[in-house]
Amino acid sequence: MFLFTGGTVATVVSAFASIVITRFLGPDGYGLYSICLIVPGLFLLFADFGVNSALVKYLAQFRVEGEKARVASLIRNGFLFKLLTSLFLFLICFLFSDFLAVYVLGRPGLGFLVRFVSLLVVFQVLFVCLRSVFVGLDRMEFSAAISVLQSVVKVVLATLLIVLGFGVFGALAGHVASFVVAGVVGSLIVYRVYREYVEQSSGLGSEFLRDLKFMVRFGFPLFSSSLLLSFLSQFQMLVLAWFTSDFEIGNFRAASNFLSLLSVLVVPISTALFPAFSKFNLEDEGSEVERFFLFSVRYVLLILVPVALFVGVVSRDLVFLVYGRSFVSAPFYLTLLVVMYLYMGVGMVVGGFLNGIGRTDITFRLSLLRFLVAVPLVFVLTMFYGVLGLIVSMVVSRFLPLIYGLRIVVWRFGMRFDVSGVLKIYLASFLSAGLSFFAASCFSLFGYLVDLFLTFAVFLFSYLVLAPVVGAVGEGDINNLGVFLVGLGCWLLL
Repeated sequence: MFLFTGGTVATVVSAFASIVITRFLGPDGYGLYSICLIVPGLFLLFADFGVNSALVKYLAQFRVEGEKARVASLIRNGFLFKLLTSLFLFLICFLFSDFLAVYVLGRPGLGFLVRFVSLLVVFQVLFVCLRSVFVGLDRMEFSAAISVLQSVVKVVLATLLIVLGFGVFGALAGHVASFVVAGVVGSLIVYRVYREYVEQSSGLGSEFLRDLKFMVRFGFPLFSSSLLLSFLSQFQMLVLAWFTSDFEIGNFRAASNFLSLLSVLVVPISTALFPAFSKFNLEDEGSEVERFFLFSVRYVLLILVPVALFVGVVSRDLVFLVYGRSFVSAPFYLTLLVVMYLYMGVGMVVGGFLNGIGRTDITFRLSLLRFLVAVPLVFVLTMFYGVLGLIVSMVVSRFLPLIYGLRIVVWRFGMRFDVSGVLKIYLASFLSAGLSFFAASCFSLFGYLVDLFLTFAVFLFSYLVLAPVVGAVGEGDINNLGVFLVGLGCWLLL
């Protein structure tokens, strides 16, 4: 709930920042802004080696087991490793920025901007590491707090600098400064928590190489998975830069920004599933793990599928209301992009389960399969069909590994997948989307904001009625929700 609340606030603030940046810069300027962030994104791929994932798992595990010395040791040495690695990568990015602008981006005039945004290699690495520590320690409120702080600093500084006439550089400066501020504040909080664990432990026993080997041994398959998928993300942007115009890139990025509405749901759920599954023992608590797996799939889909469909229905009103009519291609791109979120919920649960029980090798195989399918599809389809081809490749390459991973979880580990219950969720969601789409066509005479509100009212009412009617929600689900809300209320009162 902390992750959801913090993520919601951070996303709203970030959305406002993206609106300001996109409206002031226009499609071409926003496309250039996005291109400048490709190079530091490439260097960020090599700054982890699985340490973040290991911090989430083992901080959660050792904290439950009462091994406070190991908790303190992992925090200290994890941070030290990330700092040394990020500084080394920053120097390379900074020194070779002109070369990278010419031969990687194909934009010779961007050397200075690439050199400036290379600061992200240090401070974004620090920011992500901080969030991993907070999640592993179950201090979700701090993870949410630094996310909100980063978003607020970005919107304030970026808006101010753009208004003052700094253009693309001002937008980039606000982006970089937000990670600097959030990283520094988050580090101070982590240091305070770290001292508490040091004081409560009988002895720190910190050994850098020992802890590093321990974390990398677990996390390297996940790092390899992340490396493949992160490279794929950057490769997609590079291919767009090679075969499409800044205008089309700006439209694609504008559409992608609306996926942050869905990330409000995706990020807190996927983040919480990893440490949650890590606390189970599959051999001794198999029935409980299966029960938790079933609940996870049901409740993730109950939330994510209808929201994704609603965003697809109102894509035109959303884009034109927020960015204006100049982003003519963005509504169509957004409608296609949300297709991924119709099945992504199952993939989140499968990934959380596999990582939580320590089978990161299977996670790597799934990522490798997605990578091998996506790379040729991205290149060929984008070359011939532009942004449309890229989106089709994204949808296809995500779906195939999901089927393979779900088969492994069901057949090898004995988890049960409630096909009937899942189909009922999709039925209720699609019926609600159909009714709201018909209503949206009737509301088209009103303004964009009024259309959005009326369509949302129709969709919400339809879904709340149809979900229990078709059996997507039962009495047991209502009872579970009541238990959750009571528990959350008691916790907040404390």
